[in-house]
Amino acid sequence: MPRTNINMPRTAATRRRQIQNFPYSLYFPGTNGNDMSVGTDAYPYERTQAWSISFWILPVAYPTANGHIFAAIQGSSPFRGWLTRLQTTGGVTSLNFYLISTVNTNQLIANYAAPAIGRWTKVDITYSGNSNTSGVNVYYSNVLQTQTSTTNTLSATIVASNVVAKWGGFAGASQNANCYLADQKIFNYERTAQNIADDWYKPNSGNAPIDTYSLTEGSGTSVASTGTGNHTGTLGAGVTWSSTVVPMKKRTAINQNRLALS
Repeated sequence: MPRTNINMPRTAATRRRQIQNFPYSLYFPGTNGNDMSVGTDAYPYERTQAWSISFWILPVAYPTANGHIFAAIQGSSPFRGWLTRLQTTGGVTSLNFYLISTVNTNQLIANYAAPAIGRWTKVDITYSGNSNTSGVNVYYSNVLQTQTSTTNTLSATIVASNVVAKWGGFAGASQNANCYLADQKIFNYERTAQNIADDWYKPNSGNAPIDTYSLTEGSGTSVASTGTGNHTGTLGAGVTWSSTVVPMKKRTAINQNRLALS
């Protein structure tokens, strides 16, 4: 009988996700000022550049209008920059990815069905730098999502100065997401489907991110980045740490005292 090749590469159907330990998550209450600021002009990416963003999210409640998950945009008109947020329109909530030169008139918007409330979802968003929604891909827990609607009127720069980047909110008033976040990352290149899959099955594989927030501190208002960008996060007073509401934890051995029978 022919021998079976035991060294055949595993396919997506046979690979198993490596269990990852998340020590903490951050809870964002969805109120003004309760976000994580990561610095001014930290990610001044132009519409012609490629980049990616990744995070675990557990939505607690959908917003009545807008709830920013991450934003590097101006706090007032024309709101130049880029962001991802939960947005509710006509009773339907979606996840949006925006590139904005001038809000409402010169912008790119890719819309997707929103991650479910009360459940952890790993979100990966990639952008090719082609100034069109055809260059945007979104994955939920390693599954490519379908765009539900798009806007393609972007034709000018999205870069502005003195832009404060924030997780869980944006530089303007209110419009903060009510959610838990964990393992937030920014990459300065377009990640491929293979990159997403490799990172899903074996976390922390591939090229190093610009910023990774591993959330190992567990307390305080300062969050370290382990990426090359070294943009330290500063928490608003209402943002809290959780060691129990996390995407997953590794199993631990429990010592048992065995009863000796005589």
